[in-house]
Order: sequence, then structure tokens, then C-alpha cells
Amino acid sequence: MELRQMQQFVAVAEARSFRRAAERLHMAQPPLSQAIRRLERELEVRLFNRTSRNVELTDAGKALLAEARDVLARADAAIVAARQAAQGRTGRLRIGFTAPWAYDIVVRAVAAFRRQHDAVTLTLREGTSSEQVSLLLDGSLDVGFLRLPHDHDIKGLQTRTLRADVLSIVLPPSHSLVRARSLPLRRLHNEAFVLPPLPQEHGLEDLSLRVQITRLCAESGFLPRVAQEASRMETIVRLVAAGFGVAIVPAWTRTQWSTAATYVRLQSDSPLARLTLAAAWSPASTSSARERFVETLRGIAKR
Repeated sequence: MELRQMQQFVAVAEARSFRRAAERLHMAQPPLSQAIRRLERELEVRLFNRTSRNVELTDAGKALLAEARDVLARADAAIVAARQAAQGRTGRLRIGFTAPWAYDIVVRAVAAFRRQHDAVTLTLREGTSSEQVSLLLDGSLDVGFLRLPHDHDIKGLQTRTLRADVLSIVLPPSHSLVRARSLPLRRLHNEAFVLPPLPQEHGLEDLSLRVQITRLCAESGFLPRVAQEASRMETIVRLVAAGFGVAIVPAWTRTQWSTAATYVRLQSDSPLARLTLAAAWSPASTSSARERFVETLRGIAKR
């Protein structure tokens, strides 16, 4: 039994007339009458009692009418759902972000997206840049907000730059250099450092802040002596304030927490002294909701 047969049957049942039903369906009456007779033969039941003036449903016809209406409604809903999904108006979107550098941009992007696509289910997941890259490449995330390596290239992903920042030196409150407005990194060659841990993901070393800082120190002629490791920026800054050592952290952290640590501008023209926040996604995965979200990000980036 095809949808067209159901549509013809319902039209006749509701109009109680083959002529009026044919007009409603924009077809001639004889083909409609033949289609209903063919349907009755296929079902092996009589659906209508025909008189000279109108047609009436039999008990079998009444039973079929309720089910046919339900099937047609479901078919219409399926078409609407498919079109909305193709337009990115429904579905799900899994978003990763590195905290807290991306907080404000993520909130703005999600709010702008939801205003236009409130039927899309959004899932937010916090993680390091390296973790997000792995999840994007294996299809577990649709979009990530992460820190780009200094050469801005992540194999297998497309990216859009959203924000730039620089690295800054953080000193304990009792350090002899706290009154300096800026320092070259070589002045810290004898210091103990509080650093992020080494990356766990094989092949994603360029996304590690630890590796970036180590390379930056190497450019200044030394390798940092590690006194303590901590994965969270807040922990690193607070350990420096407690006198565990010095650190090199993104400058944005200066406004995040109230601590006794002192921030000093890093004197460096090296690309390794800069940071870039970007949105990233895999072109290998297809998602209409993701495409609409990326369009939203383009608007935010322009503003």
C-alpha cells in the first residue's frame, strides 16, 4: 500500500464524493475510482458503500481511515524533520573548549546559535587543546575551541582564528625582578620553573604549552629546570605566588584570579611567545548543524 493510495482513500473518505475528492487531488474522477477499486482488491475488503449521491465508509473503511491519517501525518513529519536537519535546524552539536580562555567566546557563539537553531541539542565538553584535536579527528566532537600551535597548522582539521594573546612571565612576590616592567627570557636561566605537564597524546606535542615554553627557553639558550608541574593555569599561578618557582603563562590569566604573583611582560619577537585561540572542525565529517554553527562563528569573528 503506497502513500499515494492512502492519500486518495483519505480524500474520498473525507469528501464522501469521488468527484469532490478528484477535484481536491487535481485529477480526473475515473482514474480515482479505479485506484480505489484496485486498493479494495489488494486489501480484499470493501472500503465504501457507494450510492448515486455519495459514498459512505464501511466498518473496514473506518478502521483504515484512522490508521491512514496517522501514517500520512507521520510521513509529513518525516519530511519536515529531514528538511530541518538538512538546514541545520535540528540534530545535535558537540562542542569542546579549553577553559577559561574560551569561556566568553563560547558563550557568545552558543547564545547566537541557539537564537536561530533552538531545536539543536548542544553538548559542551571542557578539555585541553590536545584532547579536543583527538576527539575532533575521531568524530567525537563537532567543533572545538582550542589553542593553535605557533605555525597554525593542525593536520586534518580546518580552523578559524578568534583571538590572539602573548605569553607573560610570572614571578613570586619576593623575587628580585618583580619591579621590572619587562624581561628577556634569558634572565630566568637559573630559575626553577612551574610548568604544565608533558603531553600524553602521541603526535600532538605542538599543541602542548609545555613544549612551546621549552622551545622558547631553548631559543634563549637554556632548558627550564622543573620545580613543579600543574595542569591548570590557576594552579600554576598560585604555586608561583607561594614561592615554588617562576612560570610562563598566557597573559589573559592576569585578570582571572587575585594572587600575590607578579606579571612581567616577556621581551620576545619569537612566534613561540604568541598564542592563538581558534575554532576547529574536521572537514571529513558532515553536519548541517556544524555548518550553521561555523557560519555563526564567522559573524562573531568579524565583529
